[in-house]
Amino acid sequence: MFLVFFLTSSKLTEDGKVKKRRIGVDSKEGGQRNCSNSCCNANSWSSEIRILSRDLPRLITNFKRVLRGTNGAVTKTGLTSALASGTVVGLTFVLAGMLSTSCIDRMALKELSVIPFYALTGLVGSIIRSLLGAILQFSGFCELRKNVVAKPGPTLRKIAVRNYLDNYDMSLVSVQLTTLITSAAYVYIF
Repeated sequence: MFLVFFLTSSKLTEDGKVKKRRIGVDSKEGGQRNCSNSCCNANSWSSEIRILSRDLPRLITNFKRVLRGTNGAVTKTGLTSALASGTVVGLTFVLAGMLSTSCIDRMALKELSVIPFYALTGLVGSIIRSLLGAILQFSGFCELRKNVVAKPGPTLRKIAVRNYLDNYDMSLVSVQLTTLITSAAYVYIF
């Protein structure tokens, strides 16, 4: 499952590199994801597609319009892609299970019921990450480079002033919260 997620997220990141530069969104050179980033960043699809979509991003805490690349911003396209990424992970889980075990028909049907659960998990993870990003991460507009950046500096106009966690820390915290919430939901539902 991680391999599918890693490969698809890396492809989305690489494909969007040029467009991100054109619209003024700060991104790492190289455009690839490492294993740590892929495993901890449950909303990679949502983040990449949100930045590249034509939707106007809105801050998740107050729904005011913000610049593309602002931490805590969401779009309809980004949230839809979070559902899609969860669905892909769910399908991968079910297909891997069906190919690696000989399961009876009842068990196969039960396995299929986890696909919508994974889809919602993708959405919940994206919402949690966006909420935490809006509350705990710095966003600023660099007047020199004319783009949104995630680190404070002397030539920045502040968008969000808190600077408690960086992207990797945010990913780790959001994955932990998402895992806790969805694990409890899984036990209750299944």
